[in-house]
Amino acid sequence: MAAGKQRIFYVLIEFPQLSQTYVANEIATLRADGHEVFVAALNTPDTHVDTDVPFEVTKDFDRTVALIREFKPDVLHGHWLYTVPLLEKLSRKTGVPYTVRAHSFDITQTGPKAPAWKTFLRRARMLVQYRDTRPPDMAFVVSPFLKQDHCLGVLTFPYGRHKFLEAGVPEDKVHDCFPVVNIERFYDESPNGEDVMNVGACTPKKKMEDFIDLAVMVPERHFRLYPVGFQAPRILEYNKEHGGLVEFAPLYKPAEMANEYKRHQWLVYTAEHNAHGDHVGWSMAVAEAQAAGVGVCFPNMREDLKAYIGEGSGFLYDKVEDIADIVRAPVPEDVRRKGFEQAKKSDIRVHKKILTDIWDKAA
Repeated sequence: MAAGKQRIFYVLIEFPQLSQTYVANEIATLRADGHEVFVAALNTPDTHVDTDVPFEVTKDFDRTVALIREFKPDVLHGHWLYTVPLLEKLSRKTGVPYTVRAHSFDITQTGPKAPAWKTFLRRARMLVQYRDTRPPDMAFVVSPFLKQDHCLGVLTFPYGRHKFLEAGVPEDKVHDCFPVVNIERFYDESPNGEDVMNVGACTPKKKMEDFIDLAVMVPERHFRLYPVGFQAPRILEYNKEHGGLVEFAPLYKPAEMANEYKRHQWLVYTAEHNAHGDHVGWSMAVAEAQAAGVGVCFPNMREDLKAYIGEGSGFLYDKVEDIADIVRAPVPEDVRRKGFEQAKKSDIRVHKKILTDIWDKAA
């Protein structure tokens, strides 16, 4: 591996997926800096987005090895901890080291009912025996891989750092990092519109019914939902049953969302509360909204969310009833100003060095 411009071979679960803009942002920034990228994905996306990134979808291990040898990368790189067993196996086979970026559910959700755990554990058992009787924690299960020389490092949100250290991963391999957001695309200090928005995957854990309930409480504001697939028809039916007050926006490409944010005064993100507070992570929508001058109201699920929303940069709420009066009014100017500064912490152009420095150090 040579320091500077490198060849990066991505290993992803699906690609190119509309809802995975953090992957697209990271790849676009690396390519803009002169790095060459190829993606191997295990699945086709359920919501496809156009891309000029070279990629191939294959579940065949030998085919992936052949792609690596053809591309001749300096490093393998993946997203989500449940790709680690595959990355480790590919690294051992090809001699190419790897890095991985963890995500919110990787470090907040545990147990066999957590997303993709059956698939993850099946892959993990290819390389390590998992005999612990506790509900498995992703950081704990992958720690035997991350300790090996094949792994150069893991990037995680700051609140996940302790889990890797407690699992015995060397401290110099664990790197704190805010979400991967293209802040330049959204940053706009001009005046905003008057509406209230919510955005995200329509799944039960996002509890978008709360957004519709809030629209009923605050009829003087226009509410607009940007749903991404999954159970959108169920939420649409709930909206009809409650007066149809919420407008359902069509599916926009990531590059088109900047103008949509500017139509709004507030972002009200919703999620189902549970005992563990693991239904919501550090959503990119927060940083995107703050960069666009939109006020943020976010579920008060865990203590770490204060660090992401920022001191005085938004509002955490326990029930949507608590923010009815807040969204009736304009965003306070001091909240808006602090939001612009808070958003910059997620700028991929700034924190890309956390990842590229790992590669350069290995070189």
